[in-house]
Amino acid sequence: MSDLLHYRRVRITGVLRLESELHIGSGGVCFYKGKQNPDTGKPEQYEANAIALDAQGKPYIPGSSLRGLLASLVPAGSPQYRRWFGDPRGQNDDHGAMGALRVYDAVLEDVAETHFMSRTAIDSVTGTAKQHQLATHVRVGSGAQFKVEIGFDTRPEGFDTPVAGVELINEADIESLLTVLQGLNGEQIGTGKSVGQGLLEWRLLEVNALSDKDLVSWIQNNLRHGKAKKGKQAKLNKYQKLQPQFKPVSVQVEQVLQGCWREEAFKLKLNGSILINNPHDPEVKAKNNPDTPKEERKKLSDLVFLKDQRQSLALIPGSTLKGWFRGHCRRILMTLIQDAEAGGIEKPAEDKVDLALNEVFGGPDSGYGVLRFRDATLRFSEADQYRQTFNAVDRFTGGVKDTALYKVTGLRTDKVFSGSVAYRRNALKQTENGWMNLLLMFAWRDAEEGDLVLGWGKSRGYGRLTLEPDDGGWSAWLNKLDEKQLDAWEQQLWQKLGIAMEATA
Repeated sequence: MSDLLHYRRVRITGVLRLESELHIGSGGVCFYKGKQNPDTGKPEQYEANAIALDAQGKPYIPGSSLRGLLASLVPAGSPQYRRWFGDPRGQNDDHGAMGALRVYDAVLEDVAETHFMSRTAIDSVTGTAKQHQLATHVRVGSGAQFKVEIGFDTRPEGFDTPVAGVELINEADIESLLTVLQGLNGEQIGTGKSVGQGLLEWRLLEVNALSDKDLVSWIQNNLRHGKAKKGKQAKLNKYQKLQPQFKPVSVQVEQVLQGCWREEAFKLKLNGSILINNPHDPEVKAKNNPDTPKEERKKLSDLVFLKDQRQSLALIPGSTLKGWFRGHCRRILMTLIQDAEAGGIEKPAEDKVDLALNEVFGGPDSGYGVLRFRDATLRFSEADQYRQTFNAVDRFTGGVKDTALYKVTGLRTDKVFSGSVAYRRNALKQTENGWMNLLLMFAWRDAEEGDLVLGWGKSRGYGRLTLEPDDGGWSAWLNKLDEKQLDAWEQQLWQKLGIAMEATA
């Protein structure tokens, strides 16, 4: 690498491709029609969280969101962080200092499909959907591509203490920035990170730079041709046509940033039928549309399993999987507490359980946690769809309600769902977090043994699944551990619950 190559400004362009659906909210709402109101006879209107749109009405990724994601990949307090992103705190004054990076809004290339997606909060105690906790978002479909442009500028040397001169950009600086940009592969942006939304793939297009020599030459050339008069400053007329020429730069990235997240694949085998309802399915919408002929509506299903119609993929949302694992881990921890209480140990506060779960799965005061579940998918055919008709049961009499037939369309097949879970590698490797590994191993084992039940109709035998890991599962993990390590993890778990170690001996 030559030490003689220095630049005044660098321009990096690339493409971010969505590997999963994206929602970056605008803060506003939009409306869609739902079921017919029996009192008014008109379809009800429901709110959905709107996405950020540009002046042309196209989705985009705000530069502030992208800049924030890049900043999260760089150690805070490092020289690169301060140089690229500035110092909002300020070292010698209250104004802070600007960074050298300018991250522009990433605009959509070509077109992208958008759709409504409803998700419900899962009760961590019962493992069922919470009442009145349905949230609907507009999402940009996977496969959409956004053009990214980043400017890397020079700035004064020792930017926190004004001095003469500037800190030029060299090839090592460019390499460092490209390394961080490569770290965008596998990262996520927007809402729903813990359930697999906003997954990104980065592709570098080109790096162009303006050298110090070219900038000086450009200025001198324009001064010679400017109509400067004695005692007056020369003007650069028609500036837009006199832009300095950026030249391509070829830089080899020697070290690729290791992703913070590691992904483990698994399979989900159906033991019967499954129905994860999609209230936005065209058939459900037609059923609830008062304009649909009455005889036609009788043939349509009230509930239809969630699917991506474009690719004939059935879906189990990552949020559903995360909800089950969180709820099951809570039951495991509560059982441990009850067993300790039965043994004469003072029962610890239940909030310790929820605080521990927040560390693993995320929470309002704990960030995103260490796990992210992706949507599990299965390619289905018409023959895999399973239709049934049920009678609603009166909850007071236990008898069948009159004229209360309803139809459902679930999925019944010998095929298996393919899913994955990503975990924060560094967090689970930390010695003090061994209890997380033990807790997750317990839950994983139960899912392998058939305790995993998801979606609608649990009492009717729907939603029973068996988890089949690709790496041998919990027994394979157990074989890699010695008794000493397991004992240490167990003691950590008791400590996390606020139970004295000697009390469990």
